[in-house]
Amino acid sequence: MGKNPHISLAQFAKMYGPLISVKLGTQLVVVASSPASAAEILKTQDRLLSVRYVPKVATYELSVIDQHSIVFSSDLSNHWKFLRAFCRTHLFSPKAVESQTALREKKVWEMIDFLGSRKGETVKISEILFGINGCGSDTTTSTIEWAMTELLRNKGAMHRLQAELTSKFRENDIITESNISELPYLAAIVKETLRIHSPTPFLIPRHAPETCKIMNYTIPKNSKLFVNAYAIGRDSNIWEDALSFRPERFLDSKVDFWGQDFEFIPFGAGRRICPGLGFAKQEIHLILASLIHYFEWSLPNAEDPMQLDMEEKFGVTLQKEKPLLIVPM
Repeated sequence: MGKNPHISLAQFAKMYGPLISVKLGTQLVVVASSPASAAEILKTQDRLLSVRYVPKVATYELSVIDQHSIVFSSDLSNHWKFLRAFCRTHLFSPKAVESQTALREKKVWEMIDFLGSRKGETVKISEILFGINGCGSDTTTSTIEWAMTELLRNKGAMHRLQAELTSKFRENDIITESNISELPYLAAIVKETLRIHSPTPFLIPRHAPETCKIMNYTIPKNSKLFVNAYAIGRDSNIWEDALSFRPERFLDSKVDFWGQDFEFIPFGAGRRICPGLGFAKQEIHLILASLIHYFEWSLPNAEDPMQLDMEEKFGVTLQKEKPLLIVPM
């Protein structure tokens, strides 16, 4: 499938349909590439298919991963109640994020108390903390890099964002988490970046612990399941002018990335929605707003932004093949 399997499988989906199976060696892989097929995995069969696929490279520490990893554990909140505020899907909605601050703060203190009481145990606390923080940091850096790249290539969007920031903040004002919600065009830019540059092109693979049905197809036990969020975000049947960077498409749209709109699932959905979503959302908006408001940006040697290399480097997160190099002024 080449160095960019997310693109190859997106092309296969156009030829063979939104739910396909491929054999990778001895492993049967089922790939969903449409909102309907994604919803079957992430919503309809979510309870069964919420089991993570653990890569062989990690089996040397399988017991630790199964017990303590935010990413690979089988629903962690069953083990430690303080994590329920982070893991439950209904707390990852815009309304909940605004109204549940006190609850989340309480849960953080519960977590601190819990960790303090486990000093003598062999529980790998670092695994938990790394998962909570790491799930939001990788996607944050790649998304900001793609957003800056797109803004440099789209001067109209850059100028409109600068104008929005200038209308809300003076030159020396400090932009904080409490006031970035007042920036609708910034939010639209972040969404459009996530749509066209999905941070995790296949989300995190899932595993079928038993035979099940998806869209009337039989999915054999032990199948590995991918949801090609990259293909869904660039599907011309869903998005008008799908390959163009147009933040305006989100200004009058209720489509959001909290796992309820399956045409836009950069962070996944259901029980295993990205646990770092809330952290990533706040940090992406805050950092991007600060970068644009406090600095003017250009390419070295007055290079043409339209000549920027847009090739992707496939991995757990989708990064630029050639890192963005820009100069602040």
